Amino acid sequence: YVDFLPEDEFTKLVTSDPTTRSEEDKKQLQREAGVLRALGLIQGATDLGDAANALRGSGVVAFYSPTTERVKVRGTELTPSVRTTLAHELTHALQDQHFDLDRLQKAKTATEQESFRTLAEGDAVTVEKAYVDQMSEADRKQAQEEEKAGSQQAKAGTSSVPDVLVASFAAPYEFGPPFIAALKADGGTAKVDDAFRAPPKAEGQIIDITDYLDHQPVRSVDKPQVDGAVGDQQDLGWLT
Repeated sequence: YVDFLPEDEFTKLVTSDPTTRSEEDKKQLQREAGVLRALGLIQGATDLGDAANALRGSGVVAFYSPTTERVKVRGTELTPSVRTTLAHELTHALQDQHFDLDRLQKAKTATEQESFRTLAEGDAVTVEKAYVDQMSEADRKQAQEEEKAGSQQAKAGTSSVPDVLVASFAAPYEFGPPFIAALKADGGTAKVDDAFRAPPKAEGQIIDITDYLDHQPVRSVDKPQVDGAVGDQQDLGWLT
């Protein structure tokens, strides 16, 4: 099922209310900001919750929910650009029917979760591009114009968001398609299906697909010795 929603209703769905954040949520956002600040990836006082809202509120035009098994679309008009977006989101619905996208939330680590998301988005972007290729020239041109306008609007809405967060948000859509192309070159669509059944465990296997194809184990890193209390502990992942 596909639900076409007015702008304000859709935005409310993809963003969170800052006033409802729990104390633990606030502390976690502060810890994550501290890590990025320590690495020199953000500067000054940055509210990651507000930044995430800006990214989702401006950058998301539709989404598929494995929980409800419905596609939600920003806007109520079925334009050529929206049709290309539907090709993408309905691919996620098909993935869910065959491979259970709820597994994304059950991943053991953040890097496993991000790797599986990159696989899913890469497949959806590949199908979306194939759909665009078979559109009429007039529809393709209109879709490109609509997407350009939408991109400019999204850029304006995220102008205050740190570059590292914008890059992280876009990463699955950028790194996913080359990974899918390499899988298809190695064994066609069946190889992509196999990847959904046994997805990569780390982002490094996405970036260097030979590690995945050769079944190289994910290398662990020794925990550093610290001379004080540990405030937080996490796997930063290859991209970070």
